[in-house]
This record gives sequence, C-alpha cells and structure tokens, in this order.
Amino acid sequence: MKEAFTPEEFLQLLSQLSVCLEHEGKKTTIILFGGGALSMYYGARSTTHDLDVLINGDDRSSIIEAVRRIAADNDTVDDWLNDDGKSLITDAIVADAQDFITLPAITMKVASAEALLALKAAALRYLPGSHDLEDVRFLIQRLKVTDVEEVITLAEKYLPQRLLPLSAYNETMLDVLIEEINKEGN
Repeated sequence: MKEAFTPEEFLQLLSQLSVCLEHEGKKTTIILFGGGALSMYYGARSTTHDLDVLINGDDRSSIIEAVRRIAADNDTVDDWLNDDGKSLITDAIVADAQDFITLPAITMKVASAEALLALKAAALRYLPGSHDLEDVRFLIQRLKVTDVEEVITLAEKYLPQRLLPLSAYNETMLDVLIEEINKEGN
C-alpha cells in the first residue's frame, strides 16, 4: 500500500477525485496546508504522506467517501486527503490563501508561507518521522525571518487563540533555528 506521494501522484489522485465529484454533480473548494502544501506548492519536499485540507461547502461527507473509493482503487491509504486539521484553520488563513489548482470540480487554494510558518511554529515537534524542523527551517529561509518576534507576530495573526502564546519550548527552538540560519548566511 502506497503511503508517500510525489506532487505529480497527488495531482493524479486529485484529478480522479474531480472526475468523481463531476459525475455526482458536485464542486468544491479546498484549502491546502501542512506538508502537502510544502511539497506540492512550495517545493520543500519531494514527497509527503497526505494532503491536509479545509473542505469548503456542504458536501464534506461525499468528498471523503470519494477519497476512500479512490484510495481503494489505487491501493493507497484512505486518508490521502483529509480534513483532520481543519480546526487549526482561521479566517485569516482562508483570506490569505492563494489560488493553486483548478480542476473541473475542484478549486484548490494553498495557505500562504506566512500562515504555514505560524502553523508549523505551533506544532514544532522534534520526533522521529516528523518534518516540522526542516519545514520551519525552509519557511524561515523563504520568508527571510531574522528573529523569533517575526514568527510570534505571524502566529498572532494566523493561529486560533487557543494555540497562543507559543510555548517557551517552541520559541526557544525557533530562536535556535533562526540563529543557525543567520550564522549560515554569514
């Protein structure tokens, strides 16, 4: 069973999902965030395990059911596209999302790099298999962040109130990463 996908493989799965939705007479808009956004849109990774999305509209259950059918047809994980992290998505993230992919039945937008950095800064796990540190490093470099206060400002703009303030551990990890990046640049 396939568990990691390239952007091209995800695009094939999304195309199949669009065909399914089109046959059902449905259209949806989804907002991509997390590792899928970093892989597919920002090019930070060559593969990722799933696409974390916010599904807009009233057809969530039929979309998730179509995702499962496509997974079965392609011998892949049934949550290759999921909305498990939807409670993290704020109005500010939605407002700043950029157009990304347009298919006949799917419009995909992608979270901004600033929003992704805020989300990753809150999650920042140093665990085996986690890509959080390399993702945060990539985003800090992309956005040319020079101090932890810039990340805190982004967190305050994009994160749900329940995730604020960032933990002391996360702030320390961010400070160390930013310092390392600044040293590498000199």
